[in-house]
Amino acid sequence: MKKIMLMILAAGLSGCFICNKSEAPARPNSDGAYHEPGAPQEVVVKRVTMSESANYDFNKADVATDNIEAVLNELSRYPGAKLRIEGYTDNLGQEDYNIKLSEKRAKAAEKIVRKKYKYEGPIEVVGRGSENPIADNSTEEGRSHNRRVDFVIIK
Repeated sequence: MKKIMLMILAAGLSGCFICNKSEAPARPNSDGAYHEPGAPQEVVVKRVTMSESANYDFNKADVATDNIEAVLNELSRYPGAKLRIEGYTDNLGQEDYNIKLSEKRAKAAEKIVRKKYKYEGPIEVVGRGSENPIADNSTEEGRSHNRRVDFVIIK
């Protein structure tokens, strides 16, 4: 009986060592996004923030077309690259609402890219909420800069 118990204990311990095998922690890529170990890393070729005239009014998702044509011209220089459109908000309001609003902003920009510029390539649309501010959220001017869309060209 002792022999059987020792064998079960030994098998259980060896299984724990296998189960606890740790993998390398996820590391951020060049645009700050985290990926699982072993997942292919993306390379950010270029990031373009919509110009100041295209920033969004508070609680709005309408987008101007500034910079979109230039972004698509740049994208054409990288065959096989994809476009990620990231929407952002300022820090006012609930974050779950800001995520939804930032996603609406990114989708509005995607709609312009698809319809007006007839772009048919791959596009990833992401709502980032209030993360990654580019200006001070304690002032109205800073918050207006943070209400934006970034176009990211990825290889």
